[in-house]
Amino acid sequence: RPHPTYQALCGPIAATRVRRVAQQRGPIREPLLTTSEGTILDGHARWRVALDRQQPSLPCLEYDVTEEEALQIVIQQHRAAEGLNDFCRIVMALELEPFFNERTPRSRPATVARGLSSNLTNAEHRDVRKAIASVAGVATGNVTKVKQLLRTVVPEVRERLLRGEVRIHRAWQWRTLSPKGQRDA
Repeated sequence: RPHPTYQALCGPIAATRVRRVAQQRGPIREPLLTTSEGTILDGHARWRVALDRQQPSLPCLEYDVTEEEALQIVIQQHRAAEGLNDFCRIVMALELEPFFNERTPRSRPATVARGLSSNLTNAEHRDVRKAIASVAGVATGNVTKVKQLLRTVVPEVRERLLRGEVRIHRAWQWRTLSPKGQRDA
């Protein structure tokens, strides 16, 4: 079965990959990457074409990984030139935020180390943005922009971001416009 995050976010985007794989003759021989529970990490288009062709089985390389590790693999496997765009990878990586909140060490301001007074809010801060950016293969600033866009952008702009028709920075500049202004832009 497809990875749920990939399917929810990238289903329509993957149509071009499915068409490309469907042009190949014969049975699908390149293995899918899957979890031990059968979730596809890489090979969604091959799986779809095999279903359409009623191919009874597919070769698979199975990984015993956690859900968080599985999502990281999905994102990494789709970083290639024709892979997912930055916006898609960031949205997917943002699902890892609770995981990184638990695992990322708390940052310690330099003032605490020198014995100077500190701001407790800063002492408790965890910089998961860097970890999310690393998984998505993007700059940390784009992680912040995408988080803001997810709260403020109209669905039409979001769709264009998913398809790669609008760049993150451009949509971020439009975020303060009215819904009509965003659509017009």
